[in-house]
Amino acid sequence: MLYFFHEDIPAIIGGVILLGLSANSFIQAHKCYKRQYRPIDNDD
Repeated sequence: MLYFFHEDIPAIIGGVILLGLSANSFIQAHKCYKRQYRPIDNDD
């Protein structure tokens, strides 16, 4: 029982983290994509 949770919970957490990272990278890429077509002179 303990082994099941030891294996299962990190898999769930890892999946959630991967999903969050992929969503975040998608948002960042979308911002960069929009910025290419709307150039701003000042660098943040």
